[in-house]
Amino acid sequence: MAIVQSSSILLGNLSLGYNSVSFYQIVKVLVTPSIVLCEYVWLGKRYSRETLLSLEVLCTGGFVAAASDVEINLVGTLVALAGLAVTSFGWVSLTEMQRSLTCHPLQSLWYISSAMSLVMAIEVPLVDNVAALASVNVSWPLAA
Repeated sequence: MAIVQSSSILLGNLSLGYNSVSFYQIVKVLVTPSIVLCEYVWLGKRYSRETLLSLEVLCTGGFVAAASDVEINLVGTLVALAGLAVTSFGWVSLTEMQRSLTCHPLQSLWYISSAMSLVMAIEVPLVDNVAALASVNVSWPLAA
């Protein structure tokens, strides 16, 4: 679960690096319908007609709002689609884990957060410029 959740974050950030912000937003709008599709295919879950129609209105509005400056390239599209698939699968899997363990969503994230940190420590250097990340100056003001 930690690998799926951390890969979802990583692929989303990587997608933003390869794609225009508009295309990134369009793919983000597609997350909810993808989750609905995953739940239908894997769990047989059905949604009411009203829910599906409201989802259609939401997606249409998101597409119209984000479609002003869309730039598409092959690598960016593949990364975005991989991120979409992993995010949808991760959401459905995490929801099922919460249901099976009868735990609160924050509890399930707490259960996997340590493992996610370890996975991210391995994944990030593979796809990001670690030297540039290390050169960022971060200060934490502690004064009130």
